[in-house]
Amino acid sequence: MLSWAKKQKIELIVSSMAVKSLDGLEGIVAVGNTDSARTKLKESGLKVLEYGTIPGIPGMLLNEGSMTNQDVIVILFHSDGTGPDFRSSAELCLGMSQLIPGTSCDIPLLQKEAAKAEQSIKETDEESRQLKDSIYR
Repeated sequence: MLSWAKKQKIELIVSSMAVKSLDGLEGIVAVGNTDSARTKLKESGLKVLEYGTIPGIPGMLLNEGSMTNQDVIVILFHSDGTGPDFRSSAELCLGMSQLIPGTSCDIPLLQKEAAKAEQSIKETDEESRQLKDSIYR
């Protein structure tokens, strides 16, 4: 991916990664692999992760980008990991729009739709739990 991006003269690669929420912390943080990537993060107003380890493909992109002097930013967003997390997706979209000029998200609409979807999922889960309990008694 990085070699293709370099051939296409792409200046910035942005990835994301869900992390389990710690003590109910909300919001997003990001990490950049070069001084210019970290400057872009600061200019965008995103919180910068000072210390940490990023696993998986996002971590590999950060590492490989450092070796080839390509700007890579990974946005970390909190999720409880128990199922679809539409609110976190809306936060990620907002973070991306802060970082990448010309992109935008209708956050209020996304949050409204997220609340509806989460409520529907909770109701369905509760209904299926009651059905399962009655079947296996």
